[in-house]
Amino acid sequence: VDVSRAWPQTVVITVTERRAAYALSGPGTAVDLVDASGTPFRTVPSAPDGLLTVTVSVRDQRTLGDAATVVAALPASIREHTTSMSVESVDRIVIHLDGSRTLIWGSAQQSEMKAQVAGALVQTRATVYDVSAPSHPATRP
Repeated sequence: VDVSRAWPQTVVITVTERRAAYALSGPGTAVDLVDASGTPFRTVPSAPDGLLTVTVSVRDQRTLGDAATVVAALPASIREHTTSMSVESVDRIVIHLDGSRTLIWGSAQQSEMKAQVAGALVQTRATVYDVSAPSHPATRP
């Protein structure tokens, strides 16, 4: 919400609605919707269709924000095969892909570069893709 005053007698209130970047799983079946800044803003019974579900080990502003950074950076070619994401620590973000494949992202740093590398890397046949060091990506059968 942004509030400003327009002289002589007007107050202008501008409301910008939050948009969910991902669904944060928690205990039980309810999930929290989290915006692009990593701020949870609404609890819903289940994740809306098309919204990525993320689990975090430590629920703090940094890990929630890092998760939002990675979700935003995922190219469509990877996003359509993503089943979930887990944030074990700020340096251990893992994306789970269909077919029991795993994409190790590492930290949220260099996410744009990691996204480019991952887009090319997942074209190869492997079960584990590692872009945590994007200048030295790796795969495992």
